[in-house]
Amino acid sequence: MKSYFVDKTISFSDTQLKSGWAKRHFKIEGNSCVSFLGPFKSYFLYQKYKENNIRLPYFFENMLHFVIEQKKTSLKEIEYSKRLFVSKLCEHLGEGFKRLDDLIYYFEDQVCITKTLCNQRASLFHIGFFISIENSKMPIIGLDHFDISPKDFAFTMMQQYCDEENAIKDIYKKLDS
Repeated sequence: MKSYFVDKTISFSDTQLKSGWAKRHFKIEGNSCVSFLGPFKSYFLYQKYKENNIRLPYFFENMLHFVIEQKKTSLKEIEYSKRLFVSKLCEHLGEGFKRLDDLIYYFEDQVCITKTLCNQRASLFHIGFFISIENSKMPIIGLDHFDISPKDFAFTMMQQYCDEENAIKDIYKKLDS
């Protein structure tokens, strides 16, 4: 598993979450964990709630993104990987944070959004952390509220996630031999 932090602002939307994303944008082949900062637009949230007249924000000015891609991985396996990562993120954030399915909350406020994609070539998931939230009527909270450096947090969590994935891979290698 390769990790890479993109040290420039990148605009991202959930429609970009497609197999080969890391290869197309950064020439990273194979399993990867890429992180970056930038705005996010969610067409998924818009489509999900537009018929119910629920007015959620579908655009967030500044987020910390993690895009994880694993080749030849089933939906079940990628969901396990995503929940493992969300659990590690939550554990690192500390007291008051909790995982509910594949999301992280600080008490009642949502801290991130997620999306998973699976096809025959690869499975991917995106986790986007809110950074600064101003005048939101939504129960969401950003990393700035906790004085967390998004870049430092990204490096630490990518390393922990890759270590876990590589340790699991090593177990399977030992079992196969």
